[in-house]
Amino acid sequence: MDRSRPLTQSESSASDIRADDPPLSIRVSLVHDYLTQRGGAERVVAGWLSCFPTAELSTSLYDPAATFEEFRGRVTYLSFLDRIPRDHLDARAVVPLLPRAMGSLKTDPHADVILASTSGFAHGVRSAAPVVAYCHSPARWLYEMDDYFVGRPVSKRLWKSISRPLMTWDKTAASRVSKYLCNSRHVRDRIWKAYGISADVVHPPVTIDVDGSSEPIGGLEPNSFILTVGRSRGYKNAELVAAACERLGLTLAAVGWEPSGRSAPARTLRLGKVSDAQLRWLYANASCFVTASREDFGLSPLEANSFGTQAVCPNDFGFLDTITPGVNGRFYEPSSFDDLCLRIQEAVRDPLDDDVVRLHAGHFSLAEHSKLLLHHLEIASLSAR
Repeated sequence: MDRSRPLTQSESSASDIRADDPPLSIRVSLVHDYLTQRGGAERVVAGWLSCFPTAELSTSLYDPAATFEEFRGRVTYLSFLDRIPRDHLDARAVVPLLPRAMGSLKTDPHADVILASTSGFAHGVRSAAPVVAYCHSPARWLYEMDDYFVGRPVSKRLWKSISRPLMTWDKTAASRVSKYLCNSRHVRDRIWKAYGISADVVHPPVTIDVDGSSEPIGGLEPNSFILTVGRSRGYKNAELVAAACERLGLTLAAVGWEPSGRSAPARTLRLGKVSDAQLRWLYANASCFVTASREDFGLSPLEANSFGTQAVCPNDFGFLDTITPGVNGRFYEPSSFDDLCLRIQEAVRDPLDDDVVRLHAGHFSLAEHSKLLLHHLEIASLSAR
């Protein structure tokens, strides 16, 4: 199969668009780095599909079994990298080829504007239409190597040997973008540091369906455990949360921490990947959500808030945009393990008002996100005419 040609026509049915929705004034084409995982960036793009129901979606790699169901039937263009056999489909292994893949990736030829979701190389897509980059983070493997390769010194040394030409390409690609948007003030500062580009903050939407089906996790009782969510990356710092719960004698449910991976304290239940139904149950029934991750924005605490569950987060990074102490969560000093333990104790002993927590999450709705996003896209489109 020629993967450079359209796979589907991403036309929505009449039922996908409400009669009272105003018609879009511009035609948008969507691009994402790769669809091979279930992360926060992928949740944002899944939300865009409902904002732009007729938009075509382009990506370098697509594994339907490894990412969200919302992408099924919506991926229009794939790069030559998608010819790689599924058993070897790992975006990290083909990073040196991503600039070429993105540079040759097709998009909707009739689009007024390209919206590129990027934490890697999607901003390098070439098009006659203006490109608006929505940056979740400048590539961590280029600009945050100490964080990205924590505990993997050999990988870090190997990567440094090939990173210089990739960084040159990345900065050149960034300079061609018509407009930069970002998900938090923290990322805005990192974009300026990496590229010397001023970006506007448009917070990501919370798109998890709180009214969807729920599936309990065996071995856990409601309100008897702490929850953390994050894939196995050094900067996610799941071990720190596990150590705090161990000290406090609390059970930790760790989503994303694979059962077959590195060892964990006895009170940590490593859940690996969970379904959305299981994740909803965990969010709704945890005593509190805790993270020690150095997040660019951090959707998971807000997702927990959507179910009335408070969050305990470091007083830094993207959490400064999302956590209001005493309203939807608590801050702790990221350099103090004792302070982390204290704030978890406080959250368990003195929970915040569920309704107030939910109300705070509502400020990060898809409707508000799409309104501001469309405003920027229209400006970019008009400026190119």
